[in-house]
Amino acid sequence: MTAPSTAQSLRISPSLRLIERRWLIGFGDILVALLCSAGAVWIWSLSDTGPSLGAFFAERLFWLIALPTLWLTISSVFLNLQRLPQPRHAWREVFAAALISLLFYIILFFFAQPTPLPRLVVLYFVGLVSLSTLAWRAAYVRLFSLPALQHRLLIVGAGRAGQAILEALRETASPLSTIVGVIDDDRAKHGQLQEGFRVLGDHTQVLQVIEAHDVSEIVLAISGELNPGMFQALLDCQARNLPIIRMSTLFEDLTGRVPLEHLDVQWLSGPASDAMQHALYFAAKRFIDIVSGLVGLLVVLVATPFIALAIRLEDGGPVFYNQVRLGRNGRPFTILKFRTMVTDAENGQAQWAVENDERITRVGRFLRRTRLDETPQFLNVLRGEMSLVGPRPERPEFFTELEREQPLFRARLLVKPGITGWAQVNYGYASTLQDNVRKLQWDLYYVKHMSPWLDSSILLNTVGVVLRLKGT
Repeated sequence: MTAPSTAQSLRISPSLRLIERRWLIGFGDILVALLCSAGAVWIWSLSDTGPSLGAFFAERLFWLIALPTLWLTISSVFLNLQRLPQPRHAWREVFAAALISLLFYIILFFFAQPTPLPRLVVLYFVGLVSLSTLAWRAAYVRLFSLPALQHRLLIVGAGRAGQAILEALRETASPLSTIVGVIDDDRAKHGQLQEGFRVLGDHTQVLQVIEAHDVSEIVLAISGELNPGMFQALLDCQARNLPIIRMSTLFEDLTGRVPLEHLDVQWLSGPASDAMQHALYFAAKRFIDIVSGLVGLLVVLVATPFIALAIRLEDGGPVFYNQVRLGRNGRPFTILKFRTMVTDAENGQAQWAVENDERITRVGRFLRRTRLDETPQFLNVLRGEMSLVGPRPERPEFFTELEREQPLFRARLLVKPGITGWAQVNYGYASTLQDNVRKLQWDLYYVKHMSPWLDSSILLNTVGVVLRLKGT
């Protein structure tokens, strides 16, 4: 195939790819944080009659770097590019980052050696950076909502995979991107609407549609083999530097979960399936588990007398509850929890717990909302049976039923179960078989993408869940 001439080349859209947008907004966040740090230190200098402003800044260079570093580390795990256009999410994420930043400083102030950083300076910085970050992200949304800069997508495939990605794109409802239509070789679908978007033609019209609608990216949503005509059309697009992204990749970027019905073998290429290559990550993860297990058990020892007293006063039953769960590779182990249900709640037969379960005691409801009922499992973490972060361990009685419904459920056993996990911070209460199968989408996303960054995001989001009393 000969290279296309300049006349044949498609016009390159000025819109940016998803990864390029992440780099842009990340750069903007860094710049905003540095400027706000400088602003907070400048306000600090107004009350100081000592050296010149330049010398004042030079003496406090550590704080000029430390404050934005802390903010960026915390705020970045809350940032969701697809939710960015929705004001309520932006406010909530920035507020969460501000609150956790203040909590970190409070811990530092009370437990570390005295620092020369006044508390008011921290408040100045957090206030400035919160408002400035919101303003910057609002400006970003307004800019990239302009028609000339929108992310313009063409979906190739109007089958089930195409319908799934169209539904995910519609759910995000982002003004930063728009769908120009769908391409499919099934002539019976031409002119019809798929999830509200029209099927514009077949592979012979791909280049024509791209030119007419100024497409910036193609989403390949065909699960099976490509016919030669469609394959050639996509090669022509690649030759013209038009990005092609797989449906499953975009679905994961949009939703933070995997499309169960549209997976291919590539999803197994994450850290969990290549432990040797990621030995450093797993070694670091185990080290953090040991440290957190020791610290967690100290906290449990302090809290247990008070929790035990509350449990005993309510119904006089046992304080702890043992239950068999499945660990990595299906190995059974026994977890220890503070009892949150009435005694003999199951009468010898495993039952799904439901939201607002009548079997949960008043003390148990508080323990669940604050996640305190799970804290004895730090002992399991220390033993190596669990990790601090991972899919929740499932009961053997339920696992058989879940695997029968969805064979991919076994993939959760590729990694150690955790006290908290990606599904726990993203999905509500799973009280039915269907709920647990849906929750599996987030668990498998973690299995594929597990990393120090994702673990940090889960832990910080767990803090938010506990503070909002949203535990289940």
